[in-house]
Amino acid sequence: MKKSFFFASALLMLIPNVVNAQEDFNNNSTGGTSTEPSSTSDLKSKRGFSILPEAGEYALGISATGTLRYFGNMFNTSNGNTPGNGPFGYANSGNLFVENNYDGLYTPILLKKFVSSTKAYRLRLQLALNSNTSASYVAKDELAPDNAYPKYVTDKQTSKSTGFLIALGQENRRGKHRVQGVYGAEAYLGIFSASNSYNYGNPFSANFPIPTISNTGLYNNGARTVKETYGLGFILGVRPYLGVEYFFAPKLSIGGEFGYNVGASIRGTGVVKAERWNPATNSVDEIETEPSGSGVINYGLSIDNLNGSLNLLFHF
Repeated sequence: MKKSFFFASALLMLIPNVVNAQEDFNNNSTGGTSTEPSSTSDLKSKRGFSILPEAGEYALGISATGTLRYFGNMFNTSNGNTPGNGPFGYANSGNLFVENNYDGLYTPILLKKFVSSTKAYRLRLQLALNSNTSASYVAKDELAPDNAYPKYVTDKQTSKSTGFLIALGQENRRGKHRVQGVYGAEAYLGIFSASNSYNYGNPFSANFPIPTISNTGLYNNGARTVKETYGLGFILGVRPYLGVEYFFAPKLSIGGEFGYNVGASIRGTGVVKAERWNPATNSVDEIETEPSGSGVINYGLSIDNLNGSLNLLFHF
């Protein structure tokens, strides 16, 4: 992640040098007369196409970080070629405002509507649907196990999380050249939920009132967890931001931004379902409790995009 930040920082620092070199070349080739435009609408390509956005145009942005990280890691034999968990990977956590949690909150899908060459309204969206099932082998409970040929059963854990985020804001721009400064603010709302369910290979019985399981941490006073459902959560806040875009081709740009999140998260009360053996009735009892961190409200302030996330934007 640090390497992505340094790569992005180096790229953004290199951009002005490239632009200055281009200006020097133009000045020399024209006898010292600058060909730079007097306004944003005058900046055109060699074929006469406008390079910068204009009033009435739209822009569609997607995160370029995953691609850059993948190709970057190809050269250092790193296995970390997958993107982060996004803003909803922390659904089970009681602490919302952690630096890494805002990694995925930054620009999954970005749409802009330009009302002028220096002002745009923007919309950000993200939908996260995650489901993961893991299996573990565990020795089968038997009264007379065969040590030479042991038998095994399978324990399974399934984790699911769902999240949706929408952000609305305004963007302002400065600059007459290919390098454009952007700044503004937006308000965002997110909704998320998460659950963990467990399926065990060894059942309860009179001979095995505490069956063998792969994760003994799921036992509490003889009861093992069957399902954890976390309460529906909400994220609400505002985010002023500041960034830079570089137009490397007509209507095509790459850029990044830093934001300062001011907001709160609210998570409803969840339910933990467990089961245990009842020797008085020779049956399994089901019990329900609340998971830790249920029904909490968190407030926080944090700077996002410290890992150097970049956006690729198409203007049309």
